[in-house]
Amino acid sequence: MANFIPAELLVTIIIFYWAYLIIIGIYLIISFFCLYHLVRFGFFSAVNISIILGYMLLSLGLISYSLVILSGLDWSLPLFDSSWFNHLGGIINTAAFSPKLPTIKF
Repeated sequence: MANFIPAELLVTIIIFYWAYLIIIGIYLIISFFCLYHLVRFGFFSAVNISIILGYMLLSLGLISYSLVILSGLDWSLPLFDSSWFNHLGGIINTAAFSPKLPTIKF
């Protein structure tokens, strides 16, 4: 049986990596907006500075750690293996779907 999905059209799992990077980008934009408001409208105190530094260190640490972990993955793996489609006949009982035609006996 021929492959249903050509090699050029295979979707790899890198789409999840790009989605993750987009989410991280949105998070960073919102974080800088919030940090600006903390600095601009917040009280200049040791508590405010420590909260800002703690937030920045924790965020950057978690983002860096996740990017290091994700860099070790093989992102060229296909999202769907085309062999699944080729072997559907072995997985699905095709005899259950074949109609029983009446036979004429002489």
